[in-house]
Amino acid sequence: TGRTYPELYEGFKSELRRRHGRQMCDMLRRGLREGVRLTFHGRNVYYPQFVPPAGRRAGPRAQDGPATAAGYALAYFRDDLHERSGIYELDLRPDGRPSGAAELLVARTSTASPLSFAPDGGMLFASEVPWRNVYQRTDLFLLAPGERAPSGAEPGRRRLTTGLRATAPSLSPDGRTVAFTVNARGTTSLGLARLGPDGPIEGRRTLVAGARFDQVYTPVFSPDGSRIALSTWSAGGFRDLRIVEVPSGRSVALMRDRALDTGPCWSPDGRTLYFASDRTGIFNIYAYSLADGTLRQVTNVRTGAFMPAVSPDQRWLVYVGYTGAGHDLYAMPLDPARFLAAPAARQERPDAPAEPPPVRWRRQRYDPLPTLRPYRYSFEYAPGSFGTNALTVRADGADVVGHHSMSAAVVADPGAPLPQLSLDYGYGRLPLDLSLQVSNRVAPRTDFRISDRTPQYVERSYGIRSGLSYTDNQEFGYQRGGVSYGASIVDRSLPVGTAIDPYAGLTSEPQRGLMAIVHLGYALSNVEGSFETAGAARGFSLGLSLDLADSATGSSESVYAASYTAALYLPMPWPGHQTLALRSRGGLSAGSYSRRGIFYVGGYDLERTSLLDTITSGILSGAFVLRGYPPNAYAGSTMMLQNAEYRIPLVAPDLGISTLPLYLRRVSGNLFFDHGGAFDRLDFEATEFLARGALLDSPQLHSAAGAELWLEATLAYYLDVQFRLGYARGFSVAALPGGQGYFVAAGAY
Repeated sequence: TGRTYPELYEGFKSELRRRHGRQMCDMLRRGLREGVRLTFHGRNVYYPQFVPPAGRRAGPRAQDGPATAAGYALAYFRDDLHERSGIYELDLRPDGRPSGAAELLVARTSTASPLSFAPDGGMLFASEVPWRNVYQRTDLFLLAPGERAPSGAEPGRRRLTTGLRATAPSLSPDGRTVAFTVNARGTTSLGLARLGPDGPIEGRRTLVAGARFDQVYTPVFSPDGSRIALSTWSAGGFRDLRIVEVPSGRSVALMRDRALDTGPCWSPDGRTLYFASDRTGIFNIYAYSLADGTLRQVTNVRTGAFMPAVSPDQRWLVYVGYTGAGHDLYAMPLDPARFLAAPAARQERPDAPAEPPPVRWRRQRYDPLPTLRPYRYSFEYAPGSFGTNALTVRADGADVVGHHSMSAAVVADPGAPLPQLSLDYGYGRLPLDLSLQVSNRVAPRTDFRISDRTPQYVERSYGIRSGLSYTDNQEFGYQRGGVSYGASIVDRSLPVGTAIDPYAGLTSEPQRGLMAIVHLGYALSNVEGSFETAGAARGFSLGLSLDLADSATGSSESVYAASYTAALYLPMPWPGHQTLALRSRGGLSAGSYSRRGIFYVGGYDLERTSLLDTITSGILSGAFVLRGYPPNAYAGSTMMLQNAEYRIPLVAPDLGISTLPLYLRRVSGNLFFDHGGAFDRLDFEATEFLARGALLDSPQLHSAAGAELWLEATLAYYLDVQFRLGYARGFSVAALPGGQGYFVAAGAY
């Protein structure tokens, strides 16, 4: 381009200032018509709706009093990427300002949805939920009067459709009929159905079908229930408003121009239709008189006004406005004397090109073979197991529908006696997912002792593994279970030689033969993330694992091992997005197999793993550590480790230097306490300490505490890394003298 990226970016900003500066001058010349900001969440706040008195939910509302009771309540969808997404309720005073009461999460939902109220206070909305445990589709839900569903699974939350792709519901004034949109084959239609006393909707029919690829949006019943206003998209790129007569389905177009007209809202008396339009180049709220077709401009804002809602007494207009933080709610007095004349719609948008000729479709039985091949190839050149660099070549592929997947990898290590190969296949069309793996492996080992020597030898293994797993996908979490069977033949060539000392210690022969292991696993999680916190924000996760191998599985050695991992994330009630993160892990193993699973507990290994190697390899230091102790300080067949972290976001600079490949996103503080150990058996003395609750002084369970500074950064434009600068102090004899200072790249559990 002949310019650097910083120069191009400055030119881009100058062009924006020039173009929109003129637009802003034209807007200011007519006089501002802006509301007062009600919420300060940013990001995603949509679809405000005034709540009728019967629909107001009971809850912990601070400062409730006569002013609040005489005011208003607003319900709206909120997803600020920190708190739980869903429909919230906000109390307003009679003067249109927030009452000071805490916003109340009324119904949890995973998708932005318009909402509607029944005469008895029931609330209708849409949410995206799993369908057939594979797909995600929007369906309609009804929340009973006076109920709340902050977790999404309460009994008062009733599902009305299943897998229908229905959204944007609107209830008729008598509460008996629901209008909604249904998407099928790229075309959205307007549907109607009866709302029965129990169960799903009844008597569903299509009121407005529309032409191929036409779309309808946000239908809303008129106050008398005889008409429905909606926004439509039709061929040629026209986004306009229509009114549909409910008994006949006949529709009338209110306009046809190049402006985008969205979000219709009836006035309580049914005489005026409010909506948002960008006819000036900036989205504003307009009022359309149904009596004479007069169009007037209600707002005149700088950054956009969308999704209007009018109070029942027609005194207030609430709309969705925009700032650099995202969308929020605004309120302004609804004074027709201050309305502006509506300008003509801008005609600068070109007409849409002609639709291409239709493609002739041919239906046939699906054949995965034409698309089942590798589509992605990767290469890695890194240190291998034999002291030389190894080249790994990997190929991955799947069929276009995703029924079959495969992966193959070859590792060529000049120091190894033969290449390593692995082949993986997965079949996902059944309710249970099937996996199959075949591989060989070579590795240098030193667990062979002869004549008081431990010479290195090469171990070869050839294995096959098959497994079945099932995932129960839920609206706000999942459960997963699986079972697998793996068998591997292990062989080796021992460097015995001829110089054998008959008086040396006992010879130890390494394992060989057939190892056959059955693995059982289970996991569940409803953990939620956040853009505001370091690590997860809230929720619980649990993982269980069991491994069995003995003569019953066909194994020449026996293994009995079990482990668990549990994590709990608790958001703190005070400002600052602080989180208490608790994690526990434990395991035990037994059997005749010498490598049956020895557990190691200790701190960060700062000598063997350099920070540069960690970043280039993408393998971060583990989150399960006993900080303040040497790495692998304790080992044994039994392990327990608990970590508690109090995470405090400090600042989010979102800062980079020009186009250098280093970007600092967030800085956080972390106060932690670690407690655990690994051992072969819990002796009587340790049991006494546990019984007394004296965990800090237990001979086999050890403690440490400290503080860290977390630096969350993006390197090379795509690699997200968390650096930890910390100090830990252990309280047991084996702890590092003077504590441990460290700077590592590690993920948050």
